[in-house]
Amino acid sequence: MEMAFMSRRVGIVASLVFLTSMFCVSHAVIAATVYYVDPDWKGTHSGSASAPWTWLDSSSWGMINAALANDSVTIYFSARAASSDMDQATTSALNIKRTDMSTHRLTLDGMSMYNTNDVSPSWVAYNGSSRFAITASYPLSTNNAFKGDAERNYWTVRGMRFIAASGGAAQIAFINKVRHIVIENNELTTESGVTGPGPGLVLGSSVLDGFAGMDVTIRNNTIHDTYGEGIYIGGWYSLAPGVGAGDTLLIDSNTVYNMGIRGHQGDGIDIKDGWTNVTVTNNTIYEVTSSAHTDGVNGGEHGIILNSAALIANNFIYNMNSVGIVLAGYYSKYDGFWTGTIIRNNVVVNCGVDDGYSWHYGIAYPCATSACNANPNTSGPYYFVMPQIYNNTVYKINNINNPGIARGIYIAASVPTTVDVYNNLAAGTDGIDFEAGVGTLGRHENNDYWHSGAGTVAKYGLNTYTSATITGFESNSLGVAPQFVNTALPYKKTNFALQGISPLCGKNMGAALCVADRPQPPTKIKVQ
Repeated sequence: MEMAFMSRRVGIVASLVFLTSMFCVSHAVIAATVYYVDPDWKGTHSGSASAPWTWLDSSSWGMINAALANDSVTIYFSARAASSDMDQATTSALNIKRTDMSTHRLTLDGMSMYNTNDVSPSWVAYNGSSRFAITASYPLSTNNAFKGDAERNYWTVRGMRFIAASGGAAQIAFINKVRHIVIENNELTTESGVTGPGPGLVLGSSVLDGFAGMDVTIRNNTIHDTYGEGIYIGGWYSLAPGVGAGDTLLIDSNTVYNMGIRGHQGDGIDIKDGWTNVTVTNNTIYEVTSSAHTDGVNGGEHGIILNSAALIANNFIYNMNSVGIVLAGYYSKYDGFWTGTIIRNNVVVNCGVDDGYSWHYGIAYPCATSACNANPNTSGPYYFVMPQIYNNTVYKINNINNPGIARGIYIAASVPTTVDVYNNLAAGTDGIDFEAGVGTLGRHENNDYWHSGAGTVAKYGLNTYTSATITGFESNSLGVAPQFVNTALPYKKTNFALQGISPLCGKNMGAALCVADRPQPPTKIKVQ
């Protein structure tokens, strides 16, 4: 039996060796074309490792597009200088001029390789923190803002620093008419002294021509110190009935902070109308210091603001001057983009502080009269239809100079649909932890509404409820102190889990597990 087992094992190993060799041969056959860029190289330029381009000019793009017709292409931009471990810098903007319409992917990588020698180029792998850094006006652009301009499809930009230069336009990245693209692991910021227009990363053009994006992924980027919004997803602004601005958008695991600090509006993520299949997850959005200014100009306004239905999940938002997460169907003239909104498992802390804004909420569907109106010349609903808000943690919503006006979770009386609100934790509000208009609620239960001191924790129409009477509103809801792990500065998402002694443990309320409920690593591991 042992010999038979050994024979089978040898056979399996031989088969694996054969398959591995076949994979290597096949991989070699289909290996992507590779080019290199180093602005410090002074010799001839062919894009090869020994003669890198200094930048992507029209000749370079001609070679790139010709290669893409047959294969995928990767371009390595030197991540660091040859002489020291610091960013490899350039002042030439990156204009993506892909014209080849094949499905072969173009990857522009500013983090994975660097040239060790500016006299005799030699490239090695890199895993440090330096990046290929572009400081310019409009440092990243698809250069296709006008009607009739070409699509720019199947590309990835990875691991670069894009810096809008002082004295120039504040817009860091302009992306338009793209399909199947990825923007990941980049830093986008501005220098002091930039001028409008912003925002930081823009997807879509003000010129209505086809679409803004299809299958777009924006992930693991750091976007900060912007003029205007951090990430702005453009729509059709009620101008194009029956036409979608885009489809399949993922905004995941980005860190966005100090939006609007250079001027103008400062939302973290602003998604306009006309988008479908939108997912916004795992992002951290904040102002370093919340503001009490009265001009309503500089500093973050909303964390996430939506004009299209989306899944908004697992985000951490704090120190916003108006609303953490807001459904705001301003551009609601046309039907088709309003069903399926889910807001779940988000943590929203210390929002609503600024006098310059009229909204002071954690999570809200304010529905101003001009926003939730059906246009009399068309038919259908023009508002978020039956959105769901569940398993969120909302804490310390307040307005610094106007005590009592803030709301943790807010559903306006003018909302023309029903909203599900359940399993949430809204606490520490300087005002009312939950308020909704009569007839605006669908499923609503199993929430905790609490703030210190006596007074109203929930309001439904004209009826008000305290911690002691909350079961008269929702029979299985509570009005107790949640006992977070730590609410002190600096804010951390993990600190808004519940202590093991919390009366909410096991109640499925809020965004985070109790500390005692967290999965523990095994204490004994036996290696076979």
